[in-house]
Amino acid sequence: MNKTWFKRKLGNGHGEEVTRSWLVCSTSKKSAFCICCILYSRSDHQSSLEQESGFNQWKARERISVHENVKNHRECFIQWKEVEINLAENKGVIDAELQSQIEKEKQKWRDILPRILHCIKFLAIQNLALRGHGESFELGDDSNMGNFLGLLKLLPIFDPVMKEHLTRVESHPGSTSYLSPGVQNEFIHMMASTVCQSLLRSIS
Repeated sequence: MNKTWFKRKLGNGHGEEVTRSWLVCSTSKKSAFCICCILYSRSDHQSSLEQESGFNQWKARERISVHENVKNHRECFIQWKEVEINLAENKGVIDAELQSQIEKEKQKWRDILPRILHCIKFLAIQNLALRGHGESFELGDDSNMGNFLGLLKLLPIFDPVMKEHLTRVESHPGSTSYLSPGVQNEFIHMMASTVCQSLLRSIS
């Protein structure tokens, strides 16, 4: 395959030279492909450029020109370029909306987890037990749910972040909450490990 294959001249070969951005070559398969048709073509009559095996009939170079002038290729190329523009502008595409949701979810947990950690740290410093007779927010005010859950139940009065989180936990039992005894123990072990490492550094 010659590098000149990636260029074409408009106007029956007498006009401006443009790059065939849709044409890609695989050195491992020793074949050429039309990237936009592979992504978007729904045609029942596909050329070798849009098939898994690719185009490798190097002596039949004219088939590349034939392919790029087919209506199906033109439609796929336009669709490919529209998605490319939308991605560049970061709007109007599912990927951008999904990425925004992922970032919001990350930020939510960045806000929630430090609050949970500081509650555990406070109780550990005060040498207070974290758990009580129950491990549920559904227990009545007269029930002993433990210092940890009791402290977290107090926070929403002043903290909108924890209010939203605990409201969701109560309305969606079984959802991710990071309030379980296992998570409490994990945080305690992490803090203990940090303290030990700090003491070792100060000794050495």
